Amino acid sequence: MYKAKNGLGPQYLKELISPYALSRKLRSRDQSLLCVPHTKSTLAQSRAFSIAGPKLWNALPLKIRTLPSLTIFKKHLKTCLFTCYFN
Repeated sequence: MYKAKNGLGPQYLKELISPYALSRKLRSRDQSLLCVPHTKSTLAQSRAFSIAGPKLWNALPLKIRTLPSLTIFKKHLKTCLFTCYFN
């Protein structure tokens, strides 16, 4: 998701995601969130990149979603996942 969101991944993946945009100015606009499309099928929700990816991305802490480089992102993501799993 980091690569797709920041233009480092393939173009076809970048086209599947869209930033969460609001018509009003709320505090959540600076959260680096992605829009999660609605679907009728629960199977599609659990497997599709365009749905599961943004859901997982939005579940990450803000400090990880807004990191400036891929290397730093990977380091903090690994730490976050280990902390969440072993606590």
